[in-house]
Amino acid sequence: MTEPPYPGDQPPVPEYGWTVPTSAPLGPDPLTGMPGDGFEGWVRRTIALCRRSFGPAVLVGLVAYLVPAVVTAVLTAVVMHRLNAVVVPAQPDPHNPFGPLKDMARSVAGWYALLLLVAVAVGYVQSVAWVAVTRLMARDALGEPRELADTVRFALRRGLPLWGWYVLVYLCVVVGLCFCVLPGIYLAVAMSLITPVVVFERGQPAITRSFRLMHANFWPSTGRLLLLGLCYGVYSMIIGAVLNAATGVSTTSFNAGLQGQTRIPESSMLAQVLVGVLDTALAVPATVVVIAGILALYAELRGRDGDLVTGADLAAAAA
Repeated sequence: MTEPPYPGDQPPVPEYGWTVPTSAPLGPDPLTGMPGDGFEGWVRRTIALCRRSFGPAVLVGLVAYLVPAVVTAVLTAVVMHRLNAVVVPAQPDPHNPFGPLKDMARSVAGWYALLLLVAVAVGYVQSVAWVAVTRLMARDALGEPRELADTVRFALRRGLPLWGWYVLVYLCVVVGLCFCVLPGIYLAVAMSLITPVVVFERGQPAITRSFRLMHANFWPSTGRLLLLGLCYGVYSMIIGAVLNAATGVSTTSFNAGLQGQTRIPESSMLAQVLVGVLDTALAVPATVVVIAGILALYAELRGRDGDLVTGADLAAAAA
């Protein structure tokens, strides 16, 4: 019998010039994927992100979206009640033709100012939710501990700059839509990666960085984002139609009341509040899928970028 060249199952470790290789996960990177995996790889990574983090992400979204939705709905109902209390006569008083309008303005001006403040707060809270879910998904994909308290602290810090960037994006898109719609759509697509940029690349100008990443692979990336938007839009339309049919909301009477043509029935106001809250709650799962798709696209583009980052790099950047 021939003796083995060395005892045991492994060759001896040289005294110098040899290091133990680090263990690497088999298969593609769970965030950046593999070069050339294309659309199918993006879909697989998006589904995998949702599968790992869907439950916690939905819970975060419900807290961040549902509470502000309830507050906004109640304040809106109060404003509608104030509008109901103002009666505009069919024949205005010739000596004071604008009296009823002044009464209406005084009645609702304070409430609308409060609604504006609430909208600002809601924008910040929702930005915090996007940061938290993005960080949660990135760390879950690499098997990192979730550390909910750290995630909340991180999201509260990064939510404010993200909210500021979103205000600027919104203004740019609105201006772009005024110029034959297409510029607005282009700007919305080109600036769609600002959330992961804010989460993983602190100190970077989010809009400029999003433009550069998107234009590195523009048309395939645009197709994926449009697919996400289409799925979200169809889902929202179906949910809205089902809720309106189930609650029996009279949209015609509600809109007529807003225009001062008739009084808004109390039942219609309550139904609108209910529909708004339920619609917000049911939209959270679709929002989580959109966040996962954007994260998968961003990670893929970062993997193609000059720095050639990995999923572990992204998770470490959000530590």
